[in-house]
Amino acid sequence: MAEEKQAKQQIARATPARTVTPFDEIERMMDRMFADFFPRSFLQPFGWRGTLAEWEPLIPRVDVIEKDDQVVVRAELPGVKKENLDVAIRDTMLTIKANTQSEEQEETGQYFRRERRTGSYSRTLTLPAVVESSKTKASFKDGILELTLPKAEHARAHRVQIE
Repeated sequence: MAEEKQAKQQIARATPARTVTPFDEIERMMDRMFADFFPRSFLQPFGWRGTLAEWEPLIPRVDVIEKDDQVVVRAELPGVKKENLDVAIRDTMLTIKANTQSEEQEETGQYFRRERRTGSYSRTLTLPAVVESSKTKASFKDGILELTLPKAEHARAHRVQIE
């Protein structure tokens, strides 16, 4: 009980402009329950000893820029070849999928090493507006995919004349 009171006081000192709500306590309790249920070592019996940050490269970083008449999407896809890239648009959903493959081989005296790496990228985004998917323009250069998606006429902003 003393720990909880001390934790509340530390939060109050650290964030003076924000008041502590009952939901903050619930959130802390849920975080503790999750940490107790899934300790940091729970994946070790399966042979994985890393962190979740190791999975981050498998999720492409994406920028979505909404303009008056179009939506521009830029995705970082390092190590991906153009022929291993798949882009699909359905309604306001954009899906980017890609596969990577690389192979390294080193032979020195009695030492021989061969490594193969494969990976898959997949990311689905909700676009901020309805677009005309048939008029989409796509370019891929230096691992950057850029999509220019024109907005559908009814999704574009229209100026209203005030009388």
